Amino acid sequence: MARVAQADFYFGAALSILFNNNHNMKLALVEGGEDRRIYDILTNTANYKVYMKYRSKTNSGDEKYSSWQFTFSQEDINEIKEFSNENFKMLLICGKPKLNESEVVILQDDEVKLCLTEANKKHFTISRRKNEKYYRISMGGGRDNSLQIKSKPLD
Repeated sequence: MARVAQADFYFGAALSILFNNNHNMKLALVEGGEDRRIYDILTNTANYKVYMKYRSKTNSGDEKYSSWQFTFSQEDINEIKEFSNENFKMLLICGKPKLNESEVVILQDDEVKLCLTEANKKHFTISRRKNEKYYRISMGGGRDNSLQIKSKPLD
């Protein structure tokens, strides 16, 4: 009998969100692992390579503020650089203690390049204040010098 891993809950929830928002979608798992998965997704308007990664809990103990740190190996970064020639998205699953309060953030290709390749980072923290419309990725210097990310649909 197969056991359900924690990652299955996060990646399954993210796929459910994608499928519920686009019924004309087909996908193929390209590569999977415990902390990240790569999917080829075909919609009625475009093909995407989607790199998914999750964090199971927030770094912040403050109820008005949530943050998650995502770390990437050099192998991950090299793979992401290869995908940058394709229609590429990064889907970050930001877990919370109550799973149904977890959040999904979609980074566009140019946002991923800015964070990982141009800034030459191997990790970044994404954060959001309660009721704030945007997520933020610190580019050095805290919230004042951050990349604002508005969560957007895949298409």
